[in-house]
Amino acid sequence: MLNGLIEKQQQLDVSSLDVSSLLEEGAEFPATVLPEDFAMRGFSWVERYYPEGWFGADIETENKDWVQPSMTMTRVARVSWLGARITETMEGGEEKWLRFDLETRMFGGQVARL
Repeated sequence: MLNGLIEKQQQLDVSSLDVSSLLEEGAEFPATVLPEDFAMRGFSWVERYYPEGWFGADIETENKDWVQPSMTMTRVARVSWLGARITETMEGGEEKWLRFDLETRMFGGQVARL
């Protein structure tokens, strides 16, 4: 799924949003607010997920429920960024269940052993 998202971004050729730069180690959280951000606002884990000040006064709340087609690529970026951050925080070297290869720009993982 994660590789499919990266391919989708490349197919659409959206130069204003480079998902691959978000996959670099330590990349910043994608800075576009999405309507679903407001839906999650009350959960206790949200303060650790979003950057400090994410729900500041300068956010346009008037259209927070308005879904626009341009948000598709923002979601692609967000999910790709999250996948890359998961691989950064995992331990285990080659035994990681999820990895990201910076050379091939592809996610991969371990086959489950029973």
